[in-house]
Amino acid sequence: MLTSQCGPQGSGPAPGQAGAPGQAAPSAPGAVAPGQAAPAPGAVPGAVPGAGAPGGAGAPEGAAAPGGAGAPGAGAPGGAGGPGGDVAAVSARVQELVAASPVTFRPDSPELTPAAARTVDQVAEELADAPNARVTVTGYTAPVSQGIGPAAQALSDQRAQAVAERLSSEGVDPARIQARGGATDSAPRASVAESRRVEIAVS
Repeated sequence: MLTSQCGPQGSGPAPGQAGAPGQAAPSAPGAVAPGQAAPAPGAVPGAVPGAGAPGGAGAPEGAAAPGGAGAPGAGAPGGAGGPGGDVAAVSARVQELVAASPVTFRPDSPELTPAAARTVDQVAEELADAPNARVTVTGYTAPVSQGIGPAAQALSDQRAQAVAERLSSEGVDPARIQARGGATDSAPRASVAESRRVEIAVS
């Protein structure tokens, strides 16, 4: 009879097949479960949103690969602290040394005073920290009432040369040193003794 053939046993799909009550259909590759958003095009299955390869796109802003741009302590060779040294810092220290203990001379002589000799030695030590720096040594004499005479000019030259030679003897390359005489100047120091001097510029 038709009644016995159309009972509950013959209705619906068999257990384990798609559409069976209480069972979900097997997930196809790339299928999206109900209630989930579809992945962005090109996304890697199972990847955490926003995560990227180490050091690549998706890394925190400002992060860089080790040793690359932005690595702590990286600097251009020859800059501050590089092989060329910090010329500006050395120049400032030299000016402080000369201001504290001027490079002066005995009267009518190119002979350094003992204190001035120590200052020149300290300047040479500072210059060792900036091997690319150049040094200009300018000699002066006490003011001459009748203008700059030949003797005053020659003495200022000798004083500049005396300092250049002492710097060289303390290890400063002579090729880095320019010695020149200035004789008297329009702005002499407070005393005659202070005017018998050499000024040192580092650049």
